Amino acid sequence: MTRPLRESILWQAVLVLGVALAVHLPLLGSSGLADSEGFRAIPAWEMLRSGDWGLTTLFEQPYLRKPPGITWAIAASSAVFGETELAARLVSALAAAVAALALFLFATRRWGPPFGLWAGLAYTLTPWFWRWGRSAEIESLHNALVLVSALVLVHVATRARHRLVPDVFWALTLGASLAGAMLVKGPAGLACIAGAMVGACVAARSVRSLARWPIWAGLALGVGAFGAWFVVAASRAAAIEGGPVVQSPSEFLWGEGQAARVLTLGPVTLLGALPFALALPLAFIGQRHRDPLRREGEDAGRALAWAMLIALGVETLIGVSNNRYAMPAVTWMPAVYAFVLWRHGAGASEWTVRVGRAVLLGRPGLVCAVMLLVAWAHLGWFEHRRDSRTSGLAAGLSLGAVLPPGDVWADKAIDTRPEVLWYAGREAARQGRAVRIRWVPGLAGRSQPPRGTLVLLESQDTRPEDQPEIPEPRRAELGLGAPIWSGAAHVFRMIAVRTRD
Repeated sequence: MTRPLRESILWQAVLVLGVALAVHLPLLGSSGLADSEGFRAIPAWEMLRSGDWGLTTLFEQPYLRKPPGITWAIAASSAVFGETELAARLVSALAAAVAALALFLFATRRWGPPFGLWAGLAYTLTPWFWRWGRSAEIESLHNALVLVSALVLVHVATRARHRLVPDVFWALTLGASLAGAMLVKGPAGLACIAGAMVGACVAARSVRSLARWPIWAGLALGVGAFGAWFVVAASRAAAIEGGPVVQSPSEFLWGEGQAARVLTLGPVTLLGALPFALALPLAFIGQRHRDPLRREGEDAGRALAWAMLIALGVETLIGVSNNRYAMPAVTWMPAVYAFVLWRHGAGASEWTVRVGRAVLLGRPGLVCAVMLLVAWAHLGWFEHRRDSRTSGLAAGLSLGAVLPPGDVWADKAIDTRPEVLWYAGREAARQGRAVRIRWVPGLAGRSQPPRGTLVLLESQDTRPEDQPEIPEPRRAELGLGAPIWSGAAHVFRMIAVRTRD
């Protein structure tokens, strides 16, 4: 590293931001919506068109499986850049860049340059975060908000009494980031916040590290803001006929056949943070330094290392089986990596320095350069796969070419791949045919749809044990005719049928 770059915090910040954008922005809008992106982008575009930012809907159906944080963010982005895949995914790309900058600032403040640079680059170059930083999904924004909350909490809990920034700033920052995290994904990140609090106490060997008012004021502000939204949303949901589409948190906890995934949650999650996760064991080696200022830096690093393990342990105990919910815990790994570089670069025993060099490959710049090349290779592979295999764009355009004007009903097809109907409706409108798409939950058990209605059914997916949404005899009872279209989005096969006039 050149001397000016090593000493210039501004240029290091520019490099961190530049690498983050270089990994997340290229080809960002080149492929159609895929996986569960439609559940985030389409409600945002409906919200933008209706002007009602208080209720999330998906094809006219109130949709409250998740809080509206990501919907608001994508709607705001789309208000500037249009209803495009780029606008929808830009939220995640920018959130990933903000997370990298937050780690850069934290590590630079605690351990000085160039360790903030390594922390910021390591976040961008951690494989776990590549996919989510390029998708219109919840994870990247949620990761960034939980990360900022944890960093502020650990900073306040482990800092010396001298203050460069007023306490009220830290209280407001913690409150805003925590409220944002809960408005994006509900209470999913609270295990990480609890881990950060316990980790700070373990590192400092005292619970008094939490006896600072900005921590509790920030927590109260964050939880209070989310609680206020929840009360308003619950009252509005209660007035909706038939109720909104919701999702219980229990669906993500202990379940039949999930024991293996729950028990391996921690190790598998840490594997996704390689190669930087190799630094984790070294964070616990050695005694606390006698110098108060150096001990403050050690406490911050060890607090994050402990917080990571504690958060993963809590999520294992409550039965989390999906690694996506454990990702916020490993957002601190880049800071732990920078801490180990700092701690074992000077003042450590000869054997710990040797172990550190062996585990960390000795040259963080080389590690980051190699991972950047891997990230770009992944970028090309991921976009090709999304465009050719997982997006519902091709199926939607095919359906839209034959979609007649009038009403379109669907249930399971929307519940799995909503982008198919979104693209179909957009294509039909482009060709001058007005269609009204509605999500009708429980379609299979309802009475006959109105005459002339087109019904999109999920015939089955590629697994032979799955049955069609409505079997052939039942379709005849409902007055549904022969299919006028068939197609597939990823593993899901669909047919479009029309009621007899």
